Amino acid sequence: MAKENEYLALSQEIGFIEQVAEQFVDNCLITSKRTKRKMDQESLAWLALNALRFYIAIEDIFARVAKVVDETVPSGRDSHIPLLRQMAVEMPGKRPAIISSTTFSYLNDLRSFRHRMIHAYQDPLEWDKMSGVIQMMPACFNALGTELQVFRKFLQGVAEIAQKDGEGL
Repeated sequence: MAKENEYLALSQEIGFIEQVAEQFVDNCLITSKRTKRKMDQESLAWLALNALRFYIAIEDIFARVAKVVDETVPSGRDSHIPLLRQMAVEMPGKRPAIISSTTFSYLNDLRSFRHRMIHAYQDPLEWDKMSGVIQMMPACFNALGTELQVFRKFLQGVAEIAQKDGEGL
């Protein structure tokens, strides 16, 4: 498949994953509107699951960008931070930075939350410890959505130019 077709497919894939990620944010908003008194372990687990799924969906987008556009994907156990950093910087000759420093900060908080949830096997979930991350998710999603929209336009523009020129990328 020509590179421009991969870019168009990636643009569409990003749009699909964004829609899925939005569902996770919406699930968190609906659940977190309950008062602390009503926030039982089941509700907290639902919130944690949706926050994790949101972050994983976004990380999936970034891994696809790293593979298709950057042609280099961080790997290994500690690859989550390098992947976020990679998306926050321009790749000269390949693409602009995808996320701003603000979005990087939001996502890094979610990455840290993901790590704690995966590796804190016995700790009970507590609203006071989770609330900051959960309440920040809509702002994160809004900022990220705007930035991904710009990046999708970049991908589509590069593909259109390549198709007009009749050359691959």
